Parts: sequence; structure tokens; C-alpha cells
Amino acid sequence: EHPKLQEHIRKCTDVGDMYPLSASFQDHVQPDWGQVFLRTMEDVLYIKFKQHPDLRTLLLRTGLADIVYADANDAYWGHGPSGDGANKLGKALIHVRDRLCAEG
Repeated sequence: EHPKLQEHIRKCTDVGDMYPLSASFQDHVQPDWGQVFLRTMEDVLYIKFKQHPDLRTLLLRTGLADIVYADANDAYWGHGPSGDGANKLGKALIHVRDRLCAEG
């Protein structure tokens, strides 16, 4: 709905610049973005593991083990500085693994 905003984001060449840029557009974020974003991340990871058999094999070899993104600096995607972070990336990888297992 906002082509000019999309173009600003598309032209961003440094991932470090992306966060401040996207933060400046917060009034345009859809209310359910948190859930949409996580589903989109899982879909992207699923496609990645479908396209790369070697990575898929590594993921499937984790069996039923918990997967933890061990990043002490990231309490959202990883386990955070005190080990009790949200671990959203690890959980997304588990969902992708379950989906791949269900497909056989």
C-alpha cells in the first residue's frame, strides 16, 4: 500500500541501516505484524530447507532435540544473555523440521 516506503527499504544496502529505517515507518505497520512476521520467517526457512538437501539433512538429523539459537546478544531470536530468551529462531527451525518430517 506504500510504494515509496517499499522503495526506501528495497534500496537499503546495509542491514545495519535497516532497523532504524524500518523503525521510522512504525505508524504504517499492520497491527498483527508480530504474528505475520513469524509465519513469514517460518515460510522462508521452510523454502530454504526444501531447496538445499544438505541443510535439510542436517536439520532432520537433530531428531526431536530442542534447537536453541545460542546468541547471548539476542534475547528475541536467540537465548539471550541470561539463557532465558525467546529463542524464536530455534522454535521456527523446530516447526520447519516438524513440517519436513510430516512430508516424509
